[in-house]
Amino acid sequence: MTDSQPARRVHGNSPRAIVRCGLAVLVVLVVGFVASGVVPGSPTDEDRRSLLAAGVLDITDIDHAQQLDYPGQAALLTKVVEVVHQRIPGLSPIPPEHEREPEDVIKARSGLCYDRARLIEKALRLAGFEVRHVFLLYGGFKNMLSAGSPTHAMLEVRTAKGWMFVGTLTPVLGLDADGRIWSMADLRSDAASGGAAIKRNGWIEVIPTDFVPLIGVYSRNGKHYWPYTAMPEYSPTQVVSGMID
Repeated sequence: MTDSQPARRVHGNSPRAIVRCGLAVLVVLVVGFVASGVVPGSPTDEDRRSLLAAGVLDITDIDHAQQLDYPGQAALLTKVVEVVHQRIPGLSPIPPEHEREPEDVIKARSGLCYDRARLIEKALRLAGFEVRHVFLLYGGFKNMLSAGSPTHAMLEVRTAKGWMFVGTLTPVLGLDADGRIWSMADLRSDAASGGAAIKRNGWIEVIPTDFVPLIGVYSRNGKHYWPYTAMPEYSPTQVVSGMID
């Protein structure tokens, strides 16, 4: 054994060790960055107080949806979206790097689609519905990270008759004049073929052109939810739900 070999063990400065250490640091940074985009979904006690105080929900509505038949669920959904649009008349956005939870949107009395979507999502989840946030990406995946390209935020809620889309800029539900339930997949199919049903039913907040519905995605460039990184924001459970159902 030469004198140089023990020295390398003591100092631990071999190129291989440095590379391993660098890779470990890189993995930690990447995992942390990806995790920074996770948006929590469960309503908080503060959400409950704010939604009840604003009249979006009554105390009897809490966790009540699964006990209702479809007509009862449709009535509850209609009430929630109508009250939200009455309480939130403005269309000015909540700025980036600011909270946009129900209390914030209610106090502002204003918000764009992604602000209103968060309020409605929390209200419907508190009422006992399964809810998915849906990011509508117009123009395909090439626009995923392109600021300025058209996007929209809506919701999808599971009813006793299946998934139904819920509007955010207008108090609209995915229920047409014939009583048919419309999911986001149905809406996308109609939009891609010219939007005949969209126009016929007056679903004016949906652009009648092809879009990609990204279930569980909240933003493409981050900055909407703490810690306000540039990571696209998402809900892992909703993403998985969109893949399997």
